[in-house]
Amino acid sequence: MTFHSYCVIGRVLVAGCLSLLAARSAPAFAAPESFALMEYLYGRTGEGKEIPLGYLMVCVRMSEAGIMFSVDMPDSGQILQVETPVDDDHNGVASFHFDDDGWGNAGRGTFERKGQSGKLSLEPTGARPDANKNIRRNYGEYALSEGACIHGGEAVRAALPPPTVVSVHYLVRERAPAHLAETVALPVERVLSRLARITRLASATTNGVVDVEIQFEGETTARDLATVLAEIDQVHFGENVQIISRAVELRLARIPGYSEVGKL
Repeated sequence: MTFHSYCVIGRVLVAGCLSLLAARSAPAFAAPESFALMEYLYGRTGEGKEIPLGYLMVCVRMSEAGIMFSVDMPDSGQILQVETPVDDDHNGVASFHFDDDGWGNAGRGTFERKGQSGKLSLEPTGARPDANKNIRRNYGEYALSEGACIHGGEAVRAALPPPTVVSVHYLVRERAPAHLAETVALPVERVLSRLARITRLASATTNGVVDVEIQFEGETTARDLATVLAEIDQVHFGENVQIISRAVELRLARIPGYSEVGKL
């Protein structure tokens, strides 16, 4: 083998090693990339019980500069926004930290892409005394919608299946069960009829159970549900009526048979 042949082989080996090193140091995320994650958001009543409030939209954008994500919080309309460099561990996990999310919170987290799903974990590390919106500990793992995420979450919101029907279920003990429509359903209907954007309000009574169903014009938002809960808390029933339990259910029009129920 000639000296020239050894040189050629050496150049090939060096090029191969450089290519391998470049491949190992390449970021796990092509830039720019954007993803949309979704989670069902729950709130807690005064008794500590969870109630469904609506969808939480998370928009994630990856770039050479780092990670940017915005969290659209439907219960308040606030949008948490973080833009920070990432430490890419070359295994598809981007870790980051931030000192202020715009609402007074500091935190750290990771974003991991797994094929058609992704996981955004967010852990609070501190908050100013005047922080008016505390971040949640973990957003979970959900399907990714590539390219549909724009800043502020508008495209994500448009793609989500909105809850369109709110139902309130009462389990009632009444001395005169035949009068449930008059003693329970009618007072609830009177209160809820004051709400704007209601297109349908109906009730039914059977064997000690009262169901009141509300349909809003357009999609039902978390704010709609919060308003419904606040209004039905103002309903006063007669002394012969004992409410054993109450539940609120949201039905999503675009997912047949799907519902989320919260016991109150």
